[in-house]
Amino acid sequence: MGQFVSLNPHAEPGLGSGHAVRLGLAQEISRLVAERGLTQTEAAELVGATQPNISAILAGKVDGLSIERLVRILNALDHDVHLVVLPKSVRARTASARVFACRSEPIADTGVS
Repeated sequence: MGQFVSLNPHAEPGLGSGHAVRLGLAQEISRLVAERGLTQTEAAELVGATQPNISAILAGKVDGLSIERLVRILNALDHDVHLVVLPKSVRARTASARVFACRSEPIADTGVS
């Protein structure tokens, strides 16, 4: 089974959670671009974005970017994105939003979406 890494382990619950999710997705995009050795221009062409847009994402400037847009970029980088909604932990005072990335081979596709 794969190892899951939290991309935003200190995410604050509440109003900033959308920002934390976008930032976590941007961090994963940045890692994938670096892992592939892509320039910003190459990454932009690959994912159908502009170079300045990719530059902003790699710098963690996610204001004005939607979660949907970041998911499309991850899909273009051949990565699935799954959103999972869970009940709040009994120990947590408030609910939170977190992003995790799997650092191993993907689980076989069951054909269920």
